[in-house]
Amino acid sequence: MVGGSTGMLFNTSKRLAVNRVSPEATIHSGGAVWADDAFHCKANAANMAYYRWNWVQSGYPAIGNHVNSSTIRIGICDASYSWTGYAPVYGGAYTNGSDRRIKKDITDCPYGLSTVLGMKPRKYTLLHDDTIHIGFVAQELKQVCAIPVSGDPNSPLHPETGLPPDPMGIDLASLTAVLCKAIQEQNQLITDLRARIEILERKTKLMPAL
Repeated sequence: MVGGSTGMLFNTSKRLAVNRVSPEATIHSGGAVWADDAFHCKANAANMAYYRWNWVQSGYPAIGNHVNSSTIRIGICDASYSWTGYAPVYGGAYTNGSDRRIKKDITDCPYGLSTVLGMKPRKYTLLHDDTIHIGFVAQELKQVCAIPVSGDPNSPLHPETGLPPDPMGIDLASLTAVLCKAIQEQNQLITDLRARIEILERKTKLMPAL
């Protein structure tokens, strides 16, 4: 008790409350929480770890590992920490690691102009928030450019939302290399056509006037 009020409480459910009397988690603070060093979140029995906020009983924004420990996801989850959807992320510049020293088996991009011509740019509405976007459909893109596409098209759907908790995704940064290769190939075609036109023009000049 602090000043006649409950400052800290440890209940029979082995939950600790600070500045409140009804803890809803193992440790529940009734005010802001600060750390002079760091917060650590250790993986559970399923080897999963999350940071979740906005206690509204559903649609929690969360940061955690996605599918495996080598991938991080920012999105929406439910009260059981199951991913239920993606969320737009706003911020400044985002940089992909691209140092030669972290890569091996470096070869030329196998995708180019023919790949781009087979892509299907789409306009669509996301089901979970009715926002309109332009982009690609992962299943369609995988048919012409498989490497940037991840996920299983047959993964199970969430029982409540009917949406895939682990939806397929596209590494859009990788598509930059594909577009670059396509421009290079197209430029070579233009260069070749210019050379042919110049040859034809010279031949035309040498032809006798009618």
